[in-house]
Amino acid sequence: MMAIPTEFAITYTCGHTQTRDLSHVDAGKRKSRADWYSKNQTCAECFKASKDSEERKDTNQRAIDAAAFANDNGLPELKGSEAQSKWAGIIRAEALEVVVDEHQEAPAVIEAAKAITHAGWWMDNLGWDDQKKYNYGADEFAELILTGPAAQAERDATHVENENPY
Repeated sequence: MMAIPTEFAITYTCGHTQTRDLSHVDAGKRKSRADWYSKNQTCAECFKASKDSEERKDTNQRAIDAAAFANDNGLPELKGSEAQSKWAGIIRAEALEVVVDEHQEAPAVIEAAKAITHAGWWMDNLGWDDQKKYNYGADEFAELILTGPAAQAERDATHVENENPY
């Protein structure tokens, strides 16, 4: 008796061929599943490359939008590494946009944000993990940003510059 194969060489829509284990699929459906993959999917490497490219485009657009927001609102450049400044700028702009749209103290919050130039402050206090974990909205963003200048002043008074810019 011949066993139904569990591994199939699939040529994906991108033209690459890879062996795929379909042992988790019912024996009678394996061949049709392999055919479906070959007609509807790219290989794992091409899928990852495409996803990475889309994420980079999205991040770059968000950074462009953040720079425009900062320019429109007179926000200073952030201090930190290039990557820190990029991500902190995105975090700052997206948080402030929520405040501007939904909070009555928006002008005061924008003024407070101008005094917070350390990229790390934005990442530490308003990073996406915290935003999701604590379900931050306009009120929470405003409260944190309004207390930020005091934290920035304390950091400036106690921070010792060294050769390591991070």
